[in-house]
Amino acid sequence: MNDLTPIQAYIKENFSENSCSLVRDLNLMLVPCVKIPTTEAGMKEFNHILELAEESGLENVIEFSRSGGVTVRRDKMRRGVGLRLLSSVLELVIVDFPRCIRFQFRSESPKKGLDISGRKAFSEFKKVCRRFGVDLEDYAIEDGEEVKKQIPAPLIGPIKAKFGILYEGCHHIDFHSAYMGALAETGEPFRMIVDYIYNKRKKEEDEEKKNQRKAVLTNTFGYMQSKTAGYRWAHFSLEMIKRTREKLFDLEERLEKSGRIPLFFNTDGIWYAGEIYHGEGEGQKAGEWENNHQNAKIYFKSAGCYAYEENGVFKPVCKGRYKFDNVKPRDQWTWEDFFKLDEYNTIEFAFVPGKEKLGRIVQA
Repeated sequence: MNDLTPIQAYIKENFSENSCSLVRDLNLMLVPCVKIPTTEAGMKEFNHILELAEESGLENVIEFSRSGGVTVRRDKMRRGVGLRLLSSVLELVIVDFPRCIRFQFRSESPKKGLDISGRKAFSEFKKVCRRFGVDLEDYAIEDGEEVKKQIPAPLIGPIKAKFGILYEGCHHIDFHSAYMGALAETGEPFRMIVDYIYNKRKKEEDEEKKNQRKAVLTNTFGYMQSKTAGYRWAHFSLEMIKRTREKLFDLEERLEKSGRIPLFFNTDGIWYAGEIYHGEGEGQKAGEWENNHQNAKIYFKSAGCYAYEENGVFKPVCKGRYKFDNVKPRDQWTWEDFFKLDEYNTIEFAFVPGKEKLGRIVQA
């Protein structure tokens, strides 16, 4: 144990050898990832790992390739760490010969399988495309960064709903795999590819594998337009969100013309009041829609926080993490708890880079 650096000792004590990859076989997609939750305890744990890395003499010298992996050129590979922010994820890659491990400070999905990265989701999507004789490299563009600037924001927020009012007799229209369904609507070869993944997911009995297939359908969208991907498929993301927005605006208009009250856009769906609506585009295929919630009562606190009750079951939908999450698990919240959220506020974290040290996560 005395021959080990502080970070090596920590890794040996807390993880099996299988939790690390041999540096000579370094492939970031295959390096096991330890997820640390975005909680106060998680913040302290991540900062402790950074301290141990510093005590081990590791510096922030690991370079990341354009594709998002770790540079493995012999003249670039060295003992050290790599730190980067990926959307709402802080990732730490540690190379302390002979092994490599990575940690991610991120919020986890309550369902296993849904939290795979966009890069992993895109990699799986690419494999399915190849199975159908389609090479996505043939569709890559060079001006993707400019195309990304044209991508509009998702539709999230009130239409006719007012914050602070309880609505009853409400329903929710949800588009099945909205973004990928929109890509399928561009025609072949993507209709058969998306349908293949979507139908495999519907038939899958193993819950984790089912969720992984869902993640491929949902997480690929973000990666295609990301800097990590070189923005090379941003035109796909643009088409996906444009079509989805158009369909939501069309539904809003149809609902209003039919005497319903469109209340709230929900990224890939819409809440409304009145009689349950049926119409064009309804169905079970990717890109089609259904009324997945009916006769619910709903309260909108803000664009990013609302709650509804359906068949006696209460469900909060709130972005971010609240201090009340430390008091009671979210799946145990009640209406009374929901109305007290303002007393607790949200928990926000920020990473402060260090000039001489590696930096620390702080609670903002």
